[in-house]
Amino acid sequence: MAIHKGLNFNFKPSIKGIKFQSGDVFVGCNICQKYPGTKVFESLKDLAFVRCNLINCDLPDDSKTKLCNAAKISFCYWENPYMGLEPEEENCVHVTETIPPVVIDKVEVATAQYKRTENLAIGKKEYEVLDEKTVDDISKILRSK
Repeated sequence: MAIHKGLNFNFKPSIKGIKFQSGDVFVGCNICQKYPGTKVFESLKDLAFVRCNLINCDLPDDSKTKLCNAAKISFCYWENPYMGLEPEEENCVHVTETIPPVVIDKVEVATAQYKRTENLAIGKKEYEVLDEKTVDDISKILRSK
């Protein structure tokens, strides 16, 4: 078992050079994925996560969490161009309002912001909560390093 603190997986399934194993503990890690239901750590068992960003992660079923964000969010390509999402059609499910183009002197001018979009929250998966003794033990180990 190893304790991993502050790792940033942001939209990546793994981090090169780091080998994870069953029983590992993740503290304050960003493991957020682009798409809801993205499986992470599939081959591992008995993982624990404390204060981690687990948005869109599908953890192994026996994982335990404490104070983590495990929301499932459908991110909009148009709202988040920096995320490297797959392109969506212009009137995707995230569009909440279409803004008409601006007309100046009878000439239609394209606008950069031509629609309003929003990311869609689609629920979250609940995992077993880590007990306080385990969290205290993890804290003691981290303080001793």
